[in-house]
Amino acid sequence: MVRGISDTPLPIILYAVAMGLHFIGVDHSLLREHGAAYMRVGRFVLAGAALAGWSVAMMTEISRAGIITSLGLISGGVVMNSMVMELPTEKDGRFWPFVTGAAAYTALCS
Repeated sequence: MVRGISDTPLPIILYAVAMGLHFIGVDHSLLREHGAAYMRVGRFVLAGAALAGWSVAMMTEISRAGIITSLGLISGGVVMNSMVMELPTEKDGRFWPFVTGAAAYTALCS
């Protein structure tokens, strides 16, 4: 059975949007740090890894516990990475956008 977007729970849709926005931020950071090397090789490696992960997920059945554990590990990594990007120093950080986004996501998913 193929599920459409209308069958997908709101938290999963919001998680996908949040991950997409996170990847845009990481992409920008990697481009700024590594420049031409990232444009030549890095972005293709990351895109290939995402496609490989999707392919494996489509071909295998993962238990509910495995999905929950993976989601927790990935979410923790995203939160840590976002904290590094959003809260770099006392003066240069973007604390309020970070708190606002976290509060909005928490309110929507509760």
